[in-house]
Amino acid sequence: MKEISEETLRIAYIMSRPIDARGLSTRTYYSLKRWGLVTVGDLYRAYTDGEIKKIRGIGCKSINEVEHFLKRLFSKEEKE
Repeated sequence: MKEISEETLRIAYIMSRPIDARGLSTRTYYSLKRWGLVTVGDLYRAYTDGEIKKIRGIGCKSINEVEHFLKRLFSKEEKE
């Protein structure tokens, strides 16, 4: 059986975490929530697929905010 690395487990944990308002403006958070984005994984997929641009209430500023939010979550320094 192949062993799963700590990094893979860390990423899986981050992707399964719910999106919370920490690090996002209220407007961005509620726009994402209304669109049905619940987990960091949902948000990551919407961001990488470009679907985030279709969300009402999400403009350039919010997209930059989401980008910084995701970078911060996936940085190696972020550990909980």
